[in-house]
Order: sequence, then structure tokens, then C-alpha cells
Amino acid sequence: MCLTGRLILLAALMLLPGEAQLWDRDRKLPDGRSQKEAILKAEYKKNLKDVAELAQLSAELQMELEENSRYVLSVSSLKKIERIEDLAKDIRKRLKRY
Repeated sequence: MCLTGRLILLAALMLLPGEAQLWDRDRKLPDGRSQKEAILKAEYKKNLKDVAELAQLSAELQMELEENSRYVLSVSSLKKIERIEDLAKDIRKRLKRY
């Protein structure tokens, strides 16, 4: 059997249904915790921090808009709007992941 045939056979054996479960197993960290659980916990904390920042920026933006008598946005307001969008996208991306 040629080398390419052996590689194809090896790839086919790796994709057998029983073997696919080996790849899906939850990995453990050196301290014995589940890697997936540790990642979820870290992302949860990051989401809480980002949501708090999002709420703070939204409140600041609302105050700036209410205090502004002109109908023009300041550069700082535009930067806050962009940061709010970035935070919302990051939170949504992390929540959709799992």
C-alpha cells in the first residue's frame, strides 16, 4: 500500500464514530478542574465586568446628551458609542460560543 493510501486509511480510522468521542472528551487542568468549566467561569466574570462598563458608559452618554444644548455630538461621545458597540459585540460573541 502506498503512503497516500495509508494516510487516507489512517484518517478514515480517526473519524470512526467511537473514536470521535475521544476528541470530544473534556480536558482537565493540572489542578484537576475541567478546562471547559474554567473557561466558562472566566468568561462569565469577563461578561459581568463588561456589562458593568457598558451600563456606566450608557449612563454617561445619556447625561452628556441631556446636558448638551447643541445638536452635535462631541468626539468623546462618539468614542463612548464605539466602545459601547464593541462591548456589546464582545459580550454577544462570548455568550453565543457555548
